[in-house]
Amino acid sequence: MEAVNVTELRKRFADVVSRVAYGKERVTIAKHGRRVAVIMPVEDADYLERLEDERDAHEAGARLAEFHRSGGKALSVGEVDRRAAARDRARKR
Repeated sequence: MEAVNVTELRKRFADVVSRVAYGKERVTIAKHGRRVAVIMPVEDADYLERLEDERDAHEAGARLAEFHRSGGKALSVGEVDRRAAARDRARKR
């Protein structure tokens, strides 16, 4: 994946957009030497959106199943947050 800094991107914006749109490339944008963004083809962004939607649906299903396992009792917002944080920590391992 090509990386360009913001100054270079300003000079070559039309070229970079064309390469992304028609060449199906991804370009990383750096600012002060740090990667800050990526320009990608719309098909890649659509695919990522679908993956996120599938993950969200899966997680909602898991939470609904947990709700039913708990006897259908409502959880406090704090308890939901605590459990979500525990799931996030477990995923990162």
